[in-house]
Amino acid sequence: MAFILDNASNNDTLIDGITNQAKLQGIQIKADWVRLRCMPHTVHLAALKVCLFDVDPLCNMVSDDYTAS
Repeated sequence: MAFILDNASNNDTLIDGITNQAKLQGIQIKADWVRLRCMPHTVHLAALKVCLFDVDPLCNMVSDDYTAS
């Protein structure tokens, strides 16, 4: 069983609630294992981190510059 959710923090709360209810029913669930992040959102966040925050020196971009220099 897995839940695919975006990266909003309220979804962490949702998974914690599901995990707690499962424990009450005798079902062992690890919250970190059942929550899958939305892959396009994850890729987008990674791209922003690399390009917009200059993590990769090959990007040659600054935080508010959306065009390569």
